[in-house]
Amino acid sequence: MANRKRIVVGYLYNANGMAAWNIEVATALHNVGHQVLLVCSALVKLPVGLPFEVLVLQDEIPKRNFFQFVVYHIKRVFNKRNGFAFKLDQLLRERNQQPDLYLFNQSNLIDPRVSIPQYIKASTYPSNLVTYLNSVLLTINFKTSSLKQIINQFVEVIGWYFTDWYAYKRVQGVLCHTEALAKELKAKGVNAFAVPPPIMISEPNLTTHEKLIFLTVALGVEDKRKRIPWIIDHFLASGVKGELHVIGHASEAIKEHYADYAHKVHFLGSVPREKMPEIYKRSDVFLFASTSDTWGYVLTEAMSHALIVIAPDLYPYDYIVSDERFLFPMYDGEAFQEKLHQIEKTPNLTADRYFFRQRAKTEFSHEQFVKKLSHISNLMAS
Repeated sequence: MANRKRIVVGYLYNANGMAAWNIEVATALHNVGHQVLLVCSALVKLPVGLPFEVLVLQDEIPKRNFFQFVVYHIKRVFNKRNGFAFKLDQLLRERNQQPDLYLFNQSNLIDPRVSIPQYIKASTYPSNLVTYLNSVLLTINFKTSSLKQIINQFVEVIGWYFTDWYAYKRVQGVLCHTEALAKELKAKGVNAFAVPPPIMISEPNLTTHEKLIFLTVALGVEDKRKRIPWIIDHFLASGVKGELHVIGHASEAIKEHYADYAHKVHFLGSVPREKMPEIYKRSDVFLFASTSDTWGYVLTEAMSHALIVIAPDLYPYDYIVSDERFLFPMYDGEAFQEKLHQIEKTPNLTADRYFFRQRAKTEFSHEQFVKKLSHISNLMAS
């Protein structure tokens, strides 16, 4: 292709939505002919058969006691040059692999000493300190967390706030998950653009099971912010016909708690990312109730497989879903149950499933990501 670029995407070091961003972005850019290098930690197990080059780094996670942890994040506030991009740039130059562009998933990866353009993704909206601190209140269980854990979380979040804003002011561009965040950052002098995270779009069968299969997903089923037990309780209380399949690590205690409903609620355990498409294909409706995800990749993944999505009416879920028929007030269990009843009463769900697939295709596909990115950095100029 004309104007073929060498693009470095990174840094992939865990298995959550951040990992999805790296792999999906790399795939989208590779598919249109760019030379892509995905930078990945050796601690991450990648899907087999990725079509682009991968650079595996033997990084080490330092062990810090409580005092060292606090000092580390305080230093981040005053010295933001992480050095990752700087060291990575030096390594690539030694290998005669000078890139045209860096795309980073986190603000602490950029380094102003690097001359190659650096772009980062951004998600937190509004991007003020109050919002960052509010995320702590939504995620910490104050009844079970120790004082050290609470202090650690507050210090870490404050560190992220200052690190993000340091990066926003210095990178060549910020790829915002939504237009609302892009407008806010632009108003504050940041070179920001609305470029939602991409997702692969499948070609699913739009027919539904006679007995509906509901699905919910989380890395940890007992993660406070994911509210999986809340979903299970209200699913059971609704009395709707069908089954609820729960993906993610679940303790024996929570399995035992719902043992009497084993015919309705099935704990399927942790599932590798590459096997999730088969799970989606066997499902009809995706249930989501997280309090504070800054994006929600599982929403767009479910939509890309034509699942009907039920989610809270919070940013950015309301933007992703885009139709209030499928949104409910965060803590309103009765409203949540009513959404389930509406789906159960709908005689033919094909139109709703088609709506969600088309929403994913027109807003969050690989093609849309590349198109929006090309307008920013002129990647596809002939």
